[in-house]
Amino acid sequence: MKNMSYREFEQELAKQEVKPRIYSYNELRIATRDFHPDNKLGEGGFGVVYKGTLVDNTHVAVKQLKVSKLVLSEFLNEVVIISGVRHRNLIKLKGCCLSGDQRILVYEYVENKNLAQALWDASGDSLELEWTTRLNIILGIARGLAYLHEEVQPPIIHRDIKAPNILLDRNLNPKIADFGLAFLFPELDEGQTHYTQAGAIIGTRGYLSPEYASFGHISTALDVYSFGIMILEIISGRKNMDFEKPPDQQILQQWAWKKYQSNELWHLVDPNIMSESMMEEIVQVIKIGLVCVQNMPANRPKMSSVVAMLLDGKQVENVCIVAESVSMVAESVSASFDFSTTNTTTVSSLVVKVVEEEEDSSFLSNMP
Repeated sequence: MKNMSYREFEQELAKQEVKPRIYSYNELRIATRDFHPDNKLGEGGFGVVYKGTLVDNTHVAVKQLKVSKLVLSEFLNEVVIISGVRHRNLIKLKGCCLSGDQRILVYEYVENKNLAQALWDASGDSLELEWTTRLNIILGIARGLAYLHEEVQPPIIHRDIKAPNILLDRNLNPKIADFGLAFLFPELDEGQTHYTQAGAIIGTRGYLSPEYASFGHISTALDVYSFGIMILEIISGRKNMDFEKPPDQQILQQWAWKKYQSNELWHLVDPNIMSESMMEEIVQVIKIGLVCVQNMPANRPKMSSVVAMLLDGKQVENVCIVAESVSMVAESVSASFDFSTTNTTTVSSLVVKVVEEEEDSSFLSNMP
Protein backbone atom coordinates (compact mmCIF):
# COMPACT_ATOMS: atom_id res chain seq x y z
CA MET A 1 0.00 0.00 0.00
CA LYS A 2 1.42 3.36 -1.01
CA ASN A 3 2.25 6.03 1.52
CA MET A 4 -0.21 8.83 2.29
CA SER A 5 0.27 12.56 2.31
CA TYR A 6 -0.62 14.55 5.41
CA ARG A 7 -3.62 16.01 3.57
CA GLU A 8 -4.85 12.53 2.67
CA PHE A 9 -4.38 11.54 6.31
CA GLU A 10 -6.62 14.42 7.46
CA GLN A 11 -9.22 13.53 4.84
CA GLU A 12 -9.23 9.89 5.94
CA LEU A 13 -9.70 10.89 9.58
CA ALA A 14 -12.66 13.03 8.55
CA LYS A 15 -14.12 10.17 6.51
CA GLN A 16 -13.81 7.84 9.50
CA GLU A 17 -15.33 10.54 11.77
CA VAL A 18 -12.28 10.35 13.99
CA LYS A 19 -11.02 13.49 15.68
CA PRO A 20 -7.91 12.75 17.72
CA ARG A 21 -6.02 15.59 19.31
CA ILE A 22 -3.13 16.66 17.08
CA TYR A 23 0.01 17.48 19.07
CA SER A 24 2.86 19.55 17.69
CA TYR A 25 6.26 17.89 17.44
CA ASN A 26 7.79 20.60 19.60
CA GLU A 27 5.18 19.98 22.31
CA LEU A 28 6.13 16.31 22.51
CA ARG A 29 9.83 16.99 22.20
CA ILE A 30 9.64 19.22 25.27
CA ALA A 31 7.40 16.74 27.11
CA THR A 32 9.96 13.95 26.67
CA ARG A 33 13.03 16.17 27.19
CA ASP A 34 13.97 15.77 23.54
CA PHE A 35 13.20 12.04 23.68
CA HIS A 36 15.85 11.55 26.32
CA PRO A 37 16.98 7.96 26.98
CA ASP A 38 16.17 8.39 30.69
CA ASN A 39 12.51 8.77 29.70
CA LYS A 40 12.46 5.60 27.64
CA LEU A 41 9.78 3.15 28.78
CA GLY A 42 10.31 0.43 26.21
CA GLU A 43 10.99 -0.46 22.60
CA GLY A 44 9.23 -2.77 20.16
CA GLY A 45 9.41 -3.70 16.51
CA PHE A 46 7.67 -0.54 15.36
CA GLY A 47 8.89 2.16 17.71
CA VAL A 48 10.18 3.49 21.01
CA VAL A 49 7.93 4.59 23.88
CA TYR A 50 8.89 7.49 26.16
CA LYS A 51 7.32 8.93 29.27
CA GLY A 52 6.27 12.53 28.70
CA THR A 53 4.96 15.32 30.91
CA LEU A 54 2.75 17.89 29.19
CA VAL A 55 2.60 21.57 30.20
CA ASP A 56 -0.42 20.84 32.40
CA ASN A 57 1.65 18.18 34.26
CA THR A 58 -0.30 15.33 32.71
CA HIS A 59 1.83 12.22 32.23
CA VAL A 60 1.57 10.52 28.84
CA ALA A 61 3.23 7.67 26.94
CA VAL A 62 4.73 8.93 23.69
CA LYS A 63 5.37 6.31 21.01
CA GLN A 64 7.81 7.50 18.34
CA LEU A 65 7.39 5.19 15.37
CA LYS A 66 10.27 3.93 13.26
CA VAL A 67 9.59 5.49 9.87
CA SER A 68 11.42 2.77 7.97
CA LYS A 69 9.17 0.11 9.48
CA LEU A 70 5.72 1.67 9.17
CA VAL A 71 3.99 3.44 6.29
CA LEU A 72 1.53 6.22 7.07
CA SER A 73 -1.44 4.03 6.17
CA GLU A 74 -0.60 1.67 9.06
CA PHE A 75 -0.17 4.64 11.37
CA LEU A 76 -3.66 5.73 10.32
CA ASN A 77 -4.89 2.20 11.05
CA GLU A 78 -3.92 2.48 14.71
CA VAL A 79 -5.28 6.02 15.09
CA VAL A 80 -8.66 5.11 13.58
CA ILE A 81 -9.06 1.84 15.48
CA ILE A 82 -8.09 3.06 18.94
CA SER A 83 -9.92 6.38 18.64
CA GLY A 84 -13.14 4.53 17.93
CA VAL A 85 -13.13 2.14 20.91
CA ARG A 86 -13.62 2.70 24.63
CA HIS A 87 -13.13 -0.03 27.22
CA ARG A 88 -11.42 -0.13 30.59
CA ASN A 89 -9.13 -2.92 29.40
CA LEU A 90 -7.99 -1.14 26.24
CA ILE A 91 -5.30 1.55 26.17
CA LYS A 92 -6.67 5.04 25.54
CA LEU A 93 -5.24 7.04 22.66
CA LYS A 94 -4.95 10.73 23.61
CA GLY A 95 -3.76 11.98 20.23
CA CYS A 96 -1.06 11.88 17.56
CA CYS A 97 1.52 13.95 15.75
CA LEU A 98 2.71 14.13 12.13
CA SER A 99 5.58 16.45 11.41
CA GLY A 100 7.87 15.83 8.47
CA ASP A 101 8.84 12.18 8.70
CA GLN A 102 7.86 11.96 12.38
CA ARG A 103 4.88 9.76 13.27
CA ILE A 104 4.03 9.78 16.93
CA LEU A 105 1.18 8.33 18.98
CA VAL A 106 0.28 9.68 22.42
CA TYR A 107 -1.38 7.33 24.91
CA GLU A 108 -2.52 7.47 28.49
CA TYR A 109 0.38 6.71 30.81
CA VAL A 110 0.24 3.52 32.85
CA GLU A 111 2.46 3.12 35.88
CA ASN A 112 3.53 -0.52 35.80
CA LYS A 113 4.86 -0.83 32.25
CA ASN A 114 3.88 -4.11 30.56
CA LEU A 115 3.04 -7.68 31.51
CA ALA A 116 6.29 -9.10 30.08
CA GLN A 117 8.32 -6.80 32.33
CA ALA A 118 6.12 -7.65 35.30
CA LEU A 119 6.62 -11.38 34.79
CA TRP A 120 10.24 -11.72 33.76
CA ASP A 121 12.18 -8.44 33.60
CA ALA A 122 15.87 -9.40 33.53
CA SER A 123 16.85 -6.08 35.15
CA GLY A 124 15.12 -7.08 38.37
CA ASP A 125 12.05 -4.88 37.88
CA SER A 126 9.65 -7.81 37.66
CA LEU A 127 6.71 -7.70 40.06
CA GLU A 128 5.62 -10.29 42.57
CA LEU A 129 2.21 -11.15 41.16
CA GLU A 130 0.08 -13.32 43.45
CA TRP A 131 -2.50 -15.68 42.00
CA THR A 132 -5.52 -13.41 42.47
CA THR A 133 -3.67 -10.61 40.63
CA ARG A 134 -2.74 -12.92 37.75
CA LEU A 135 -6.32 -14.15 37.50
CA ASN A 136 -7.56 -10.55 37.39
CA ILE A 137 -5.09 -9.81 34.58
CA ILE A 138 -6.27 -12.86 32.60
CA LEU A 139 -9.91 -11.89 33.09
CA GLY A 140 -9.30 -8.26 32.09
CA ILE A 141 -7.54 -9.26 28.86
CA ALA A 142 -10.41 -11.65 28.09
CA ARG A 143 -12.97 -8.88 28.62
CA GLY A 144 -11.05 -6.50 26.38
CA LEU A 145 -10.86 -9.05 23.58
CA ALA A 146 -14.53 -9.98 23.96
CA TYR A 147 -15.37 -6.29 23.49
CA LEU A 148 -13.21 -6.02 20.35
CA HIS A 149 -14.57 -9.23 18.82
CA GLU A 150 -18.23 -9.13 19.77
CA GLU A 151 -19.30 -5.61 20.74
CA VAL A 152 -17.53 -3.53 18.09
CA GLN A 153 -18.78 -3.43 14.50
CA PRO A 154 -16.99 -4.44 12.41
CA PRO A 155 -15.12 -6.75 14.81
CA ILE A 156 -11.49 -5.86 15.50
CA ILE A 157 -8.85 -8.59 15.43
CA HIS A 158 -5.72 -7.46 17.25
CA ARG A 159 -3.32 -9.97 15.59
CA ASP A 160 -0.48 -9.33 18.04
CA ILE A 161 -1.75 -10.33 21.48
CA LYS A 162 1.34 -11.01 23.59
CA ALA A 163 2.71 -10.11 27.02
CA PRO A 164 4.65 -6.98 25.92
CA ASN A 165 1.42 -5.54 24.46
CA ILE A 166 -0.48 -5.79 27.76
CA LEU A 167 0.07 -2.70 29.91
CA LEU A 168 -0.61 -2.62 33.66
CA ASP A 169 -1.99 0.40 35.51
CA ARG A 170 -1.26 1.38 39.11
CA ASN A 171 -3.71 -1.26 40.37
CA LEU A 172 -2.26 -3.88 38.00
CA ASN A 173 -5.38 -3.86 35.81
CA PRO A 174 -4.51 -4.88 32.24
CA LYS A 175 -4.90 -2.70 29.15
CA ILE A 176 -4.47 -4.12 25.66
CA ALA A 177 -2.14 -1.89 23.60
CA ASP A 178 -0.32 -1.67 20.25
CA PHE A 179 -3.01 -1.86 17.56
CA GLY A 180 -0.62 -1.30 14.65
CA LEU A 181 -1.36 -4.77 13.23
CA ALA A 182 -5.07 -4.73 14.13
CA PHE A 183 -7.49 -5.88 11.45
CA LEU A 184 -11.05 -4.66 10.86
CA PHE A 185 -12.79 -7.93 10.04
CA PRO A 186 -14.73 -7.68 6.74
CA GLU A 187 -18.26 -8.90 6.25
CA LEU A 188 -18.11 -12.49 4.99
CA ASP A 189 -20.36 -14.36 2.62
CA GLU A 190 -22.69 -16.93 4.15
CA GLY A 191 -20.79 -20.06 5.10
CA GLN A 192 -17.39 -18.35 5.29
CA THR A 193 -15.57 -18.66 8.61
CA HIS A 194 -12.41 -16.68 7.95
CA TYR A 195 -10.67 -14.15 5.73
CA THR A 196 -7.47 -15.21 3.95
CA GLN A 197 -4.63 -12.68 3.97
CA ALA A 198 -2.58 -12.34 0.82
CA GLY A 199 1.14 -11.68 1.14
CA ALA A 200 3.47 -11.97 4.12
CA ILE A 201 2.32 -13.24 7.50
CA ILE A 202 3.06 -10.73 10.25
CA GLY A 203 3.02 -11.30 13.98
CA THR A 204 5.17 -12.59 16.82
CA ARG A 205 6.56 -16.10 16.91
CA GLY A 206 5.18 -18.33 19.59
CA TYR A 207 1.78 -16.59 19.55
CA LEU A 208 0.70 -17.27 15.94
CA SER A 209 -2.20 -19.69 15.49
CA PRO A 210 -1.51 -22.65 13.15
CA GLU A 211 -4.08 -21.64 10.51
CA TYR A 212 -2.73 -18.09 10.35
CA ALA A 213 0.96 -19.06 10.41
CA SER A 214 0.55 -21.67 7.67
CA PHE A 215 -2.26 -20.35 5.48
CA GLY A 216 -2.90 -16.71 6.38
CA HIS A 217 -6.42 -17.44 7.65
CA ILE A 218 -7.71 -14.57 9.80
CA SER A 219 -10.61 -14.81 12.22
CA THR A 220 -11.27 -13.89 15.84
CA ALA A 221 -9.96 -17.39 16.70
CA LEU A 222 -6.47 -16.06 15.92
CA ASP A 223 -6.60 -13.78 18.98
CA VAL A 224 -8.16 -16.55 21.08
CA TYR A 225 -5.15 -18.75 20.35
CA SER A 226 -2.68 -16.03 21.33
CA PHE A 227 -4.66 -15.38 24.50
CA GLY A 228 -4.43 -19.08 25.40
CA ILE A 229 -0.65 -18.94 25.03
CA MET A 230 -0.60 -15.95 27.39
CA ILE A 231 -2.65 -17.81 30.00
CA LEU A 232 0.05 -20.48 30.06
CA GLU A 233 2.76 -17.82 30.35
CA ILE A 234 1.01 -15.95 33.16
CA ILE A 235 0.44 -19.08 35.23
CA SER A 236 3.86 -20.64 34.63
CA GLY A 237 5.76 -17.34 34.96
CA ARG A 238 7.89 -18.24 31.93
CA LYS A 239 8.01 -17.37 28.23
CA ASN A 240 6.30 -19.59 25.66
CA MET A 241 9.70 -20.52 24.20
CA ASP A 242 12.81 -21.01 26.32
CA PHE A 243 15.65 -22.98 24.77
CA GLU A 244 17.61 -23.08 27.99
CA LYS A 245 15.00 -25.46 29.42
CA PRO A 246 15.20 -29.26 29.04
CA PRO A 247 14.14 -30.34 25.52
CA ASP A 248 10.66 -31.49 26.56
CA GLN A 249 9.95 -28.12 28.24
CA GLN A 250 11.30 -25.69 25.65
CA ILE A 251 7.92 -25.05 23.96
CA LEU A 252 5.50 -24.19 26.76
CA GLN A 253 2.38 -25.23 24.86
CA GLN A 254 3.74 -28.70 24.05
CA TRP A 255 4.88 -29.20 27.62
CA ALA A 256 1.43 -28.17 28.88
CA TRP A 257 -0.25 -30.81 26.69
CA LYS A 258 2.12 -33.49 27.92
CA LYS A 259 1.38 -32.57 31.53
CA TYR A 260 -2.34 -32.56 30.83
CA GLN A 261 -2.10 -36.06 29.35
CA SER A 262 -0.15 -37.30 32.38
CA ASN A 263 -2.54 -35.55 34.81
CA GLU A 264 0.30 -33.36 36.11
CA LEU A 265 -0.77 -29.83 35.15
CA TRP A 266 0.39 -28.56 38.52
CA HIS A 267 3.97 -28.93 37.20
CA LEU A 268 3.35 -25.84 35.06
CA VAL A 269 2.50 -23.56 37.97
CA ASP A 270 4.96 -20.82 38.93
CA PRO A 271 6.42 -21.74 42.37
CA ASN A 272 5.67 -18.15 43.46
CA ILE A 273 1.92 -18.85 43.34
CA MET A 274 1.96 -22.48 44.48
CA SER A 275 -0.88 -22.87 46.96
CA GLU A 276 -2.67 -26.08 47.85
CA SER A 277 -5.89 -24.17 48.57
CA MET A 278 -5.79 -22.44 45.14
CA MET A 279 -4.43 -25.32 43.04
CA GLU A 280 -7.79 -26.58 41.80
CA GLU A 281 -8.71 -23.12 40.51
CA ILE A 282 -5.28 -22.57 38.95
CA VAL A 283 -5.40 -25.92 37.12
CA GLN A 284 -8.90 -25.10 35.88
CA VAL A 285 -7.60 -21.87 34.32
CA ILE A 286 -4.73 -23.80 32.69
CA LYS A 287 -7.40 -25.99 31.08
CA ILE A 288 -9.13 -22.86 29.76
CA GLY A 289 -5.80 -21.90 28.21
CA LEU A 290 -5.56 -25.32 26.56
CA VAL A 291 -9.10 -24.97 25.21
CA CYS A 292 -8.02 -21.72 23.55
CA VAL A 293 -4.97 -23.21 21.80
CA GLN A 294 -6.75 -26.05 20.03
CA ASN A 295 -5.68 -26.80 16.48
CA MET A 296 -9.07 -26.31 14.80
CA PRO A 297 -10.27 -22.68 15.00
CA ALA A 298 -13.90 -23.85 15.21
CA ASN A 299 -13.10 -25.68 18.46
CA ARG A 300 -11.78 -22.57 20.18
CA PRO A 301 -14.37 -20.70 22.24
CA LYS A 302 -15.49 -17.12 21.67
CA MET A 303 -13.94 -14.66 24.09
CA SER A 304 -17.30 -13.98 25.74
CA SER A 305 -17.44 -17.71 26.51
CA VAL A 306 -13.92 -17.52 27.93
CA VAL A 307 -15.02 -14.71 30.24
CA ALA A 308 -17.93 -16.88 31.38
CA MET A 309 -15.58 -19.83 31.96
CA LEU A 310 -13.26 -17.69 34.07
CA LEU A 311 -16.17 -16.45 36.15
CA ASP A 312 -17.85 -19.87 36.37
CA GLY A 313 -15.53 -22.84 35.92
CA LYS A 314 -18.43 -25.24 35.45
CA GLN A 315 -18.94 -23.98 31.89
CA VAL A 316 -15.53 -25.30 30.87
CA GLU A 317 -16.90 -28.83 31.00
CA ASN A 318 -18.92 -28.32 27.82
CA VAL A 319 -15.97 -27.39 25.59
CA CYS A 320 -14.53 -29.91 23.13
CA ILE A 321 -10.77 -30.33 23.10
CA VAL A 322 -8.44 -32.12 20.67
CA ALA A 323 -5.23 -32.69 22.58
CA GLU A 324 -3.14 -34.83 20.26
CA SER A 325 -3.91 -32.71 17.20
CA VAL A 326 -2.83 -29.51 18.90
CA SER A 327 0.41 -31.08 20.05
CA MET A 328 1.21 -32.11 16.49
CA VAL A 329 0.51 -28.66 15.11
CA ALA A 330 2.55 -27.01 17.85
CA GLU A 331 5.54 -29.08 16.79
CA SER A 332 4.91 -28.34 13.12
CA VAL A 333 4.55 -24.58 13.57
CA SER A 334 7.61 -24.30 15.81
CA ALA A 335 9.59 -26.33 13.28
CA SER A 336 8.62 -23.87 10.51
CA PHE A 337 10.79 -21.17 12.10
CA ASP A 338 14.46 -20.82 11.29
CA PHE A 339 15.59 -19.82 14.79
CA SER A 340 19.08 -18.99 13.59
CA THR A 341 17.87 -16.14 11.36
CA THR A 342 14.39 -15.13 12.51
CA ASN A 343 14.09 -11.82 14.37
CA THR A 344 13.41 -12.42 18.06
CA THR A 345 10.42 -10.09 18.10
CA THR A 346 8.57 -10.01 14.78
CA VAL A 347 8.11 -12.59 12.04
CA SER A 348 7.40 -11.44 8.49
CA SER A 349 7.29 -14.80 6.73
CA LEU A 350 6.86 -18.47 7.54
CA VAL A 351 7.38 -21.73 5.74
CA VAL A 352 3.98 -23.16 4.79
CA LYS A 353 3.58 -26.63 6.19
CA VAL A 354 0.48 -28.78 5.75
CA VAL A 355 -0.44 -30.74 8.86
CA GLU A 356 -2.55 -33.86 8.95
CA GLU A 357 -5.13 -33.56 11.71
CA GLU A 358 -6.07 -36.33 14.09
CA GLU A 359 -9.77 -37.23 14.32
CA ASP A 360 -9.64 -38.42 17.93
CA SER A 361 -11.14 -36.01 20.42
CA SER A 362 -12.13 -35.93 24.03
CA PHE A 363 -14.05 -33.50 26.18
CA LEU A 364 -12.82 -31.13 28.78
CA SER A 365 -15.34 -32.66 31.17
CA ASN A 366 -13.19 -35.78 30.99
CA MET A 367 -10.01 -33.90 31.85
CA PRO A 368 -8.38 -35.18 35.04
